[in-house]
Amino acid sequence: MITFFSAPRPFKNIFSVIQHNAISSWINLKGEKEILLFSNEKKMEDESIVYNKKFKCNNLGTPLISSLFNEAIKSGSWPVFCFINADIILPENFLDIVRMCNNQFQDFLLIGRRNDIELKSKINFSNKENLKSFWRETRKSASLHGIWGIDYFVFTKNTWGDIPDFAIGRFMYDNWLIWEARRRHIPVIGASNELFILHQNHGYNSKGFNGEDSVRNGEEALDNKKLFGEAWNFGIHDSTYEISNETIRKKDSKDERFWYLYRLRYLYPRWSFFMKIWNKLVRWFY
Repeated sequence: MITFFSAPRPFKNIFSVIQHNAISSWINLKGEKEILLFSNEKKMEDESIVYNKKFKCNNLGTPLISSLFNEAIKSGSWPVFCFINADIILPENFLDIVRMCNNQFQDFLLIGRRNDIELKSKINFSNKENLKSFWRETRKSASLHGIWGIDYFVFTKNTWGDIPDFAIGRFMYDNWLIWEARRRHIPVIGASNELFILHQNHGYNSKGFNGEDSVRNGEEALDNKKLFGEAWNFGIHDSTYEISNETIRKKDSKDERFWYLYRLRYLYPRWSFFMKIWNKLVRWFY
């Protein structure tokens, strides 16, 4: 049904716990799946896991988004893919939601918000009783992240064409992926209301960084900004559909239509002048 793919960090210190928890949650989802881990080390074993070393990095050794996507689509066994960060724990209904989207759309992009939580120990996702307690407690203690925390992308192979050589984890590529999907008229589906996604908190202190600001202002982030080009910061709020109560709804309320029209000028910058006039006319006569 689905091919997950991710590029985990080295399994050291807290990231040994974080990545074990995340990948274990993917393994224990009920349904057909495979998990492609783009990594040079094999730290977790399961029949669903496939390790892949065929990925390109920049001159600083950071994997390139374009290479990860191209290799996953080329080698993946299933028609639906999920690019996901290796600190994300998925809920038990995740594949049910993916299946719903796949049944309704030929091509689509599924995204959603995350909930932040502190976890310091490994979780046994194969123990059903412990799992019930885990989800019950995390729903009480986790904090909903803002609309710019985009940590998973479920998509079909025709969602994008050529993807720039963004460095993973250095910002802006996630916004570009949504922006480009919208430009290509791909249905973008928001699942924040239906999927309780967990993000395990961690610092930005690897590879010589000292906090989030040092990542944002680093050489690789500046390179990502150049590759971003004329694109615009599109996020979860730019989805054209949303899921609620296990139903996919097109976002067509008055406010949602105005927002859709307003964002068109950023999807097609060369036509922004005409888009602004059209937007004013619509608001005037609506």
